[in-house]
Amino acid sequence: MKKTQVPMPLYMLMYPLLAFASYYAISRLPHLKNPNVAFMAISRAMLPGWAVGIVAAGATLAGVLVLASFSLFLGPIVCRNFVPGMPRESQTRWVNVTVAVFLIVSAVLAVGVPSLMLNILNLAYYFEIQVVPAWLCLMFVKGVRGSALTAGILVGIGLVIGLYATSTTVLSVNTGLVAVVANAAVAIAANWAVNLARGGRATLTPVSRLGIGGTSPASGLGAGSTAAASR
Repeated sequence: MKKTQVPMPLYMLMYPLLAFASYYAISRLPHLKNPNVAFMAISRAMLPGWAVGIVAAGATLAGVLVLASFSLFLGPIVCRNFVPGMPRESQTRWVNVTVAVFLIVSAVLAVGVPSLMLNILNLAYYFEIQVVPAWLCLMFVKGVRGSALTAGILVGIGLVIGLYATSTTVLSVNTGLVAVVANAAVAIAANWAVNLARGGRATLTPVSRLGIGGTSPASGLGAGSTAAASR
């Protein structure tokens, strides 16, 4: 199972191709009403009929693969966490019922709310990027408190939800980027305020300056003791 997960990130290579296909659709098919069919519309405009059939079959198999992967993960999660300790026969029944319900709900949502998954993916990416300022501070900046980083992340997530729910943009800039800037600003301000209130700057050592095994190359002391003392 672990070996099969190693090449999984390679699927990210398709995103530049999808972006290229989207821009091509905007330039060649400006009157396309439904953006969800842009890829197939381009295929029909450029390829012969037999090639369009191959593209459609590949898209269908890709969707089936995603559903199959989620189904394989969902069944064991339900059996081991929600109904643990059941006999093998009962576990099989629960897995089958769970997968069936998942597939039915997925089909209903795909037909009834086709934009739901796109909204979820956008929010997920906007949320994930909010950890970037905290990661950079932990890696390279000395003396940044965890409470300040947490405050920045919470503000960034709240701003994402607010802007996305109200369909508001700031100077047509990506919502996630706007939230990251606010995230970093709040983290800096909160860190300064906490240091001022406590009468001194934290002495937490960034990860990039730690040696192997969590020791500082300069002093040879464990970073854990330094972090504990600063708290």
